[in-house]
Amino acid sequence: TGNDSHSYAAKLREMVTRPYVFVEHKGIDATRLTDCTNYLLFSNKPGSVKLDVQDRRYFVWETPREKLDTAKGTAISRAMKSEAGMQALMHYFLNVDTSDFEPKGAPPVTQSKLAMISDGLSEVERWIASMHEHTDWELATAEELLKLFEPDETRRKLRANGMTRALKSMSYYQVNRGMGVRLTNGQQPHVFAIAASASRREEL
Repeated sequence: TGNDSHSYAAKLREMVTRPYVFVEHKGIDATRLTDCTNYLLFSNKPGSVKLDVQDRRYFVWETPREKLDTAKGTAISRAMKSEAGMQALMHYFLNVDTSDFEPKGAPPVTQSKLAMISDGLSEVERWIASMHEHTDWELATAEELLKLFEPDETRRKLRANGMTRALKSMSYYQVNRGMGVRLTNGQQPHVFAIAASASRREEL
């Protein structure tokens, strides 16, 4: 996470789901290979990867904070280095029931994943998540929401296009297929559906 979190997140999304990867050796034409890579990302820091609110790629699991008992750790290490231990682990993996696993299904939503999503939110994204505490509007422009978020224009750091990006990252989308909505005064602002209910937003 950080200032470039969106660009890094986009690169990771592409890597996780791409069907092919191109390998290009110096002086040789690029070769297209099926990308069979699976990724395991480890970190001691919360919010280490910026995840979309509607993410469908990542499974997040937080390991216990308690340190493994020394005797148990030693026993596990010895077992894994022994022939019998490796055979037992192989037997387990060959016989574990995976009949209910759907490789292309959505990953489970854990409390750890929800926490990581929350930790990766920017200040304005966090405000949008609690937006319905500030207004009961169902429709609004980015400019109107910007005035709610930062009422003092003299100290405003965010611009309307920044609010627009944040709204889209939080799965709030423009009505009228992204086209401007013509008003009686002739203006055509871009309007977002921000109703509290997701089904209501789809109706709008």
